[in-house]
Amino acid sequence: MMRRMVWAGVRVAALGIALGCWRQPTREGASPASGRTAAVVGDSATATAAVARPVPMRPAGLVRATELDSAVEARQARLSVSGDRVATGDVGYYVDVQEARLRQLAGPGIEVTRERETLILRLTSRFAFEIGRATLSAEARTAVGQIAGVLADYRLSVITIVGHTDDSGDAAQNQALSEQRALAVFRQLLENGVAAGRMVAVGLGPSRPLGDNRTEVGREMNRRVELRIEVVR
Repeated sequence: MMRRMVWAGVRVAALGIALGCWRQPTREGASPASGRTAAVVGDSATATAAVARPVPMRPAGLVRATELDSAVEARQARLSVSGDRVATGDVGYYVDVQEARLRQLAGPGIEVTRERETLILRLTSRFAFEIGRATLSAEARTAVGQIAGVLADYRLSVITIVGHTDDSGDAAQNQALSEQRALAVFRQLLENGVAAGRMVAVGLGPSRPLGDNRTEVGREMNRRVELRIEVVR
């Protein structure tokens, strides 16, 4: 009798241990059902975080084409308010002297033109960049450094740096390439002493051709970076 009672006690204890082991996950909140719920919540949170991820900021100095006019006007206004402007009667002379200095730097790959009181300095792609690349050549870095010296001497102006491409290839890639090339010139000018507050960079892709994109000569004309130098009055 006593032996049967002992064996019964052993069986009850064993059953209790087994039940305790089986129930342990429930006590910790990790049952299969709760595990599935946690997994769904985790995936949902990840998806939400991906949707809410902020759009990458554009590099400093680079604006979209739709923002260009307002960006240039804002820079002109800041300089004018701070007193960095040319008196109306002196604008012509100021531009004449600056133009003469820049024309001394003109040569193969660098062209200087003038539209009233705006100076336009054009860097051809063949001179400044390898095809499909946005890294300035050693020769172009030297030339842009010299241009920066003139712009630093005649600091009462805003410089718009505009990248252009031909229309061959993918439109999105051309747009990105035009922006990267404009930024490369922007940064080279910045490194050589031209204040960031005077400059703005923009890429226009193939939208402003100078030549006929159906010919190699025309496409080469269209691959360029232009600096538009406008006096602050």
